[in-house]
Amino acid sequence: MARLTTYSASFAFFEALYEAGVRYVFANLGSDHPAIMEALAKARELDDVKFPTVITCPHEYCCYAGEFKTGKNIKQLTSRALQFAISDVPGPVYMVGAREPELEIIIKTLAEAESLLILVGYSGRNTSTVLELVTLVESIPRVRVLNAMGSSLSFPFGHRVSILTKCKPREDAKILHINLDPLKSNIPLYYIPATRRYHADVGVALKQLNEYVRMSDKYSRLASQEPYISRWNKLAEEYKKLLNQAAQATAYPEDTTSSPSTSYLYSQLRRYCPKDTI
Repeated sequence: MARLTTYSASFAFFEALYEAGVRYVFANLGSDHPAIMEALAKARELDDVKFPTVITCPHEYCCYAGEFKTGKNIKQLTSRALQFAISDVPGPVYMVGAREPELEIIIKTLAEAESLLILVGYSGRNTSTVLELVTLVESIPRVRVLNAMGSSLSFPFGHRVSILTKCKPREDAKILHINLDPLKSNIPLYYIPATRRYHADVGVALKQLNEYVRMSDKYSRLASQEPYISRWNKLAEEYKKLLNQAAQATAYPEDTTSSPSTSYLYSQLRRYCPKDTI
């Protein structure tokens, strides 16, 4: 007989329903409900576990809608929803499960890292991700950003946290990889030694991370606390020095007999071309 090795929030949810007398659940499950479907599949292998029977049905009218923001109070919220379901006038209830644990893991990792780098490539093809990324790095003022590809603007080069050169992570760096295709199954020799991998749209992930930071008492005020304030000011000083070095490189050549430098030529293009030139 199979044994239960992991007691998940989804397992607790269905147990709470059955304990409350619910025998049928009308649900619209899809690819975004893997934990729920895993709990249902596992329960079928266990003789001592009793779950309600699931009937597939896209939800329409609901007399109550709620959200599980943490696994700690799933049974309480489920009981609250059932109160609405059986009270006068009875009707269906709709519950949404948030992905809080992974969001908390990512934000906690970002907030506690001593030296932090976000590497972006093609995410700028969805222009909304640029603003979301700016919001995130300004909420956690330890982050540096490297735009690796250059085929699309994934992060403003004029921002103080932007790194304008190549860099390599340390050997002991903890890597969190978010991508629509993190495994790159069509590339035989592709490998990133990531601690965690997330199959997700970068724009959606950034929006969820920013929302989590905004709603968190612990992380929403990092920008106004030490050592984050000092780090943010230090980044501004470093970026100012970088701009001064760039300005010196674009100076008119003293030796008029030699060819002008590439930096000088680009500075003149920037000066005379329209500002919206690509």
